Amino acid sequence: MKGILIPALISVLAGCGGGDSSDSSNTGNGSNDNPVLADEYLGAWESSDNSVIVSIGKSAISAYVDTEAGCFGATTSAYSAVTENSFTTVYEGTSTTSSFSIGDSGQLNVKEGSLELSFNKLSHLPSVDGCDSGNITLSLELAELPTSFKVNRNAQMMNRTEIIYTFLFDLDKTGTRSSGDFSFSARYNKNSETEKFISINDLTTTIGVPQYMPGPPPEENLGLYDLVHTSQTGSVSTDSNIVSFTIARNVNPLLSLVNLDTPVKVTSYLSYPKPETESVWSGTVDGPWNWTDDLHADLFPNESVKYQPIDWLNTQTDAEGDQSGQSQWIDIKSVSISIAN
Repeated sequence: MKGILIPALISVLAGCGGGDSSDSSNTGNGSNDNPVLADEYLGAWESSDNSVIVSIGKSAISAYVDTEAGCFGATTSAYSAVTENSFTTVYEGTSTTSSFSIGDSGQLNVKEGSLELSFNKLSHLPSVDGCDSGNITLSLELAELPTSFKVNRNAQMMNRTEIIYTFLFDLDKTGTRSSGDFSFSARYNKNSETEKFISINDLTTTIGVPQYMPGPPPEENLGLYDLVHTSQTGSVSTDSNIVSFTIARNVNPLLSLVNLDTPVKVTSYLSYPKPETESVWSGTVDGPWNWTDDLHADLFPNESVKYQPIDWLNTQTDAEGDQSGQSQWIDIKSVSISIAN
């Protein structure tokens, strides 16, 4: 078997439960500016024997494979070519074309050479455990890490993201967000609680996996949405202006694919409409009294550089004061990502 299944099955049979992503992710060009794969094939599918789950996107695919050991291996692949009813992937130098059709019962029929497989439609990717042991630690150095955040403010819109730090992992190396990627976020959204102060330890941490699915009503347009798989993932620690998030690699199969060659982008965002000018918070140098803008954001690397490998990010610093808005709370100085097996 090749194409969408063989990379994951090879890693499973080898007993590595996902393996090294430098081999598991192919090197397709992933640069289809005008993809034509039919919408009916996009989204999450599960094989008829429940052993394989795939998420098909416009430029990449990810697959989870049951190892029969209570966990799933994973692979991602970018497309090197695509048509309305097929795509081609490259694995270890070999190109394989997967052709699709929809059966009478709505099942996805996949043909790869002489191999034919059938998949049933899923509304969303299920949350399944990966097989890898160890942790990934994501560290973010900011110009200032505040002792507390004021949230649920009256000036803020309901359900609006008030503060968020995000690590975007480009597993399939397409250079864009796709079905072969995942993200880690620490955030707070305004809710119905009263205004209060929280620490960075109170932010909700999640793993997000992009998946094509219908959007919210009434239009329900098909789009690429982040499906949150896990909440309150891992632990949080701080040291001066550095915050570190440690995640177990088995919380999602895709984390097994992260290595020092994986391209990453880090973003930060703060929404603080109508900043107060008279209130100085204890232990905090920067704060709303220094701001005039409602929105503040930063990213590293910058927009022109896009994603960069982890081993590059770990040696670089970001220019201070290059954020939009004035808040130092989201002004990224450096990033460090470590992987422990």
